[in-house]
Amino acid sequence: MAFLNTIATEGVISPVASIALAITLLVSVLFLWNEKRHPHPILDLSVFREKKFYLPLANMVMFFTAIFMLNITVPFYLEGVMEFTPMKVGMVMMTIHLVLVVGAPVTGWHEAAMIIAL
Repeated sequence: MAFLNTIATEGVISPVASIALAITLLVSVLFLWNEKRHPHPILDLSVFREKKFYLPLANMVMFFTAIFMLNITVPFYLEGVMEFTPMKVGMVMMTIHLVLVVGAPVTGWHEAAMIIAL
């Protein structure tokens, strides 16, 4: 998190960002190393060998990343390029979330059926 905050304020190519990235990577490696050798780990890494666990997890990460990117960029595009009023931008953005509310249960059941089939 410190690395992401640093690149937002200092830029990607800065000494502070490089140090923050190095610390982030070092701490992550040390955490994984400690978890592998500990008799009672906080995070059991063996669950990542199971397709039924990591495939839906990767899918959700990609999906939510895409949705958050839409939430951030689309309002600027609609107001700046398409010259929509703030009210119209809100209505357009609301339709995205309404589709998610209706479509999420259907998609969830379909994905659960696919996972069971694995």
